[in-house]
Amino acid sequence: MSVFVWIIILGGLGWMITAGIKLKKQHDAEDNTFIGEHQGWDIYKSAHDRGVLALDHEHKRIAIGTITNHVERSWSDISAVEVEKNGQSIAQTNRGSQVMGAAVGAVLLGPLGLLMGGMSGSKRQKERVNELSLKILIDDRTDPVHRITFFRMTGNGTDAQSRLLKGPASQMEHFHALLANAIRQDNRSFARQASAPVLDNRSNTDRITKLWELKQAGALTADEFESEKRAVLSEAATKGRLDAIKSRHRED
Repeated sequence: MSVFVWIIILGGLGWMITAGIKLKKQHDAEDNTFIGEHQGWDIYKSAHDRGVLALDHEHKRIAIGTITNHVERSWSDISAVEVEKNGQSIAQTNRGSQVMGAAVGAVLLGPLGLLMGGMSGSKRQKERVNELSLKILIDDRTDPVHRITFFRMTGNGTDAQSRLLKGPASQMEHFHALLANAIRQDNRSFARQASAPVLDNRSNTDRITKLWELKQAGALTADEFESEKRAVLSEAATKGRLDAIKSRHRED
């Protein structure tokens, strides 16, 4: 091989290395900028396509897209979140669902339990995984569908029981639960606001009955239901004491 050919090969390799280093520095700078602008948020950065998903629990905000091209929205703009395996949905949480906890419960079986749940032993051995992702729908006419990739492997993929899936599946499980809980919390807040005028005009029995219905619908947790019920009963007791005092004053 001639010297000229070697010069071309080495020059090409040098250019590729230099370009790679430059690109990494650019990505690092972009990552640091995003993290600096979203301090305190739960952040996931995809290693496969520069996708990013971040949640701000204090101000109830979501950032989604890519590091350099993302949108920020309120939790109330999240319509649905799905766990996808090889492009097929295996768990879903929709806004307004009356069984929202079921999807979260399925994920909480564990990352590998979620991927292999419902399969027979023979099918588990044949199951191959090429991609794991979260599909997130937001209320945006321009760009409503976002996919955040947690695992991707070309070719024949990897076995569903592979250790390669444990870390990505665990991360996916974590962020799916965060998103499902964000939807649920926002639904609960909306249900409370919508029901407040109705509750104020009802008897104590009706108010507690309505609170029970909200609990059954998933808008209130068991602890929240008990807290709200105690508040109603306490308010009734206070009102009763005030009425008794007023009555005595009138008699005097």
